[in-house]
Amino acid sequence: MPGQFKMTAELMDQIIFGMENQKKELLLDSESGLIVQKTFLSKEDLAAGDAEERYFQLPEWKPSDGFRLMEGFAGALKNPIYRERLREILSSGRGVFRGFKNVLKERPDLEKKWFLYKERQMKQRVREWYSDLCGYWDVRDAGDEPVDTEDLFLGDFSVQIRKGDDPEILQYRQDFFDELYREYSENLQRILVRKNDWRGRCPDLALKAVTPGGVVGGILTAFFDESGGQLFLFIDSLYILPEFRGAGIASGLVDYTAGIAYEKTVTNLFCFIQAEGDVMLENLKRKGFKLFRQTLELDVPSWFSETGHSLK
Repeated sequence: MPGQFKMTAELMDQIIFGMENQKKELLLDSESGLIVQKTFLSKEDLAAGDAEERYFQLPEWKPSDGFRLMEGFAGALKNPIYRERLREILSSGRGVFRGFKNVLKERPDLEKKWFLYKERQMKQRVREWYSDLCGYWDVRDAGDEPVDTEDLFLGDFSVQIRKGDDPEILQYRQDFFDELYREYSENLQRILVRKNDWRGRCPDLALKAVTPGGVVGGILTAFFDESGGQLFLFIDSLYILPEFRGAGIASGLVDYTAGIAYEKTVTNLFCFIQAEGDVMLENLKRKGFKLFRQTLELDVPSWFSETGHSLK
């Protein structure tokens, strides 16, 4: 049938570029495989007998579609800080598009994730449009098999092995304990930290996840212990900076640690997590971790006031 064309990766990119151009009316010239501006076509071109089968309107893409795309991205973002910042901008009603882009520019990793998300969603719109055309032509989809762009977000972080007495590592480790025990009194915090301090030793293993620009995304510290000829490894702190949470850094650091454990013939790897760390717990279970034990806490004065129990 006249006007049929094959969807290629190059043509798809051209169509997406044309969809985002809100100022010009663009058409796909199926004969040349190019995107052309309608105003540049002569009346004779548009009135020709094959014009209807040669020139195709691009998939519809309005500013409202772009807004919904940003809403979808913000809603799916795991990082709580940037998720809420983007949502606030989207609900502000003023300078939404510029504000959204400016926030993402603060974090090149999130900006890249946005571009990947946007690319996938727009490609899906083009595929649906092309599939409808194939139905009209009564042919099977003649396009190239779509290949999803790999999410390279985690590739933006590299893992560095540091010394256990690295001041930066020790400070982030302290931040981890401060956050872990923030609901307790200072006296109890000191006791709990001391019990987790492995007799005052510096960590035997210290890892740091950093961006290409040297920005720290998170740290992991661990201690080796041996008993009966078996070697064990205990992850005692896994701290991800708030602005990088939800990026998969914790999972990457645990995987890296497991690799080291295997090389050193460690028998068992243990990881302590916060009581509210349900997401992390499920992620670790998927990696093969099993729940070893749970620590329960009782507020004795509250218990006594509620129950009235005494030793008498």
